[in-house]
Amino acid sequence: ASVAGAIYSSGSTALNVTNSTFQENQTTGSSNSGGAIMSSADVATLDANTFTRNHSKGNGGAVSGEVIVTHSDFISNTADASGGAMCGGGTFSDTTFSGNSAGARGGAVYAYSVLTVTNSGFITNSASGGGALFVSNSTATVIGSNLRNNTASNGGAIGIRDAAVLTLTDSTLSGNSGANGGALNTASSGTGKSPQLTASACTFTDNTASNQGGVIYH
Repeated sequence: ASVAGAIYSSGSTALNVTNSTFQENQTTGSSNSGGAIMSSADVATLDANTFTRNHSKGNGGAVSGEVIVTHSDFISNTADASGGAMCGGGTFSDTTFSGNSAGARGGAVYAYSVLTVTNSGFITNSASGGGALFVSNSTATVIGSNLRNNTASNGGAIGIRDAAVLTLTDSTLSGNSGANGGALNTASSGTGKSPQLTASACTFTDNTASNQGGVIYH
């Protein structure tokens, strides 16, 4: 499919997907998103699903849109552009992202709208910017989560740019690596907009940078 390898949902109709497996779905158009699901529905809820080896030639290797995701697993999904597993925003809880990758930003998740992540794990994801998560011109909150062994040139675990606002609470970032910012890259992109980072009750261990900022490059 050129858009949404498995499900395309739009308009006022609610999308609810539960206890399902999406494997090796893909989009074919380079400007299109959502290897498995593309949603612009008013309400989209994904609960207890598994997304494995889905691929997008654009953004969102598995899912694109604003969604509520609970108790799900995203494994080895890929995007040629951004968001190896997910591109968009919404609410994620009790969800694991492992082994996802993106050619540009957000190895697991590329957030361009408001995002809240709770009690979730990001493990061995990779991208050019933000190995696990990249936030662009939006607000993201990460609570009680584990970001481990992710890699990227800029921001091994997380990258934020422009007017992005990131709040990290009670989370662990460990074993992440990058050239600039082993765990976090919050540097301005030269647009005149400054990203903002607030971290509280977090643990940073064994993060490394080959160039600058073993933990944070700001």
